[in-house]
Amino acid sequence: MKPNSIRYEKSENVARIVKNNPPQYGMTKEMLVEMKWAIEDAGKDSDISVIVISADGDGFQLGATVFGEMGNKDWNLSPLEWRDISKFAHTLFRSIETLEKPVIGVAKTGAVGGGLENLHACDFVIASENAKFSQPEVNLGLIQVGVGLSD
Repeated sequence: MKPNSIRYEKSENVARIVKNNPPQYGMTKEMLVEMKWAIEDAGKDSDISVIVISADGDGFQLGATVFGEMGNKDWNLSPLEWRDISKFAHTLFRSIETLEKPVIGVAKTGAVGGGLENLHACDFVIASENAKFSQPEVNLGLIQVGVGLSD
């Protein structure tokens, strides 16, 4: 796979996954698929000891850009569309959580929404003192309780 939304580099026993989809550096469907591929590849590579996930630009980990790319700029997703996107992202994040190699999330300036959920899945998170974090799903009624528990 030749990724478009991430940079995937491996050197000195470290796999680096850098969200590289300006201007938002957020969770597009393409980025989620490419990140899943990179996580699986790094997990299987016996030369890789640690995985680092970061974002290009100012390093802000953004979420939910998937909504705009689907033509639903007002976020009127059907229940099936929401379920499919959400399930894919949660499955990806669960694979990060359960990976037998340590995963370090880097958020230079912070994270919001799915970007923050991505960081929650990491074993460690590195951020600056001025980084800001937010979970806007709470105000949008999009929090899913128990996702992944019955999968």
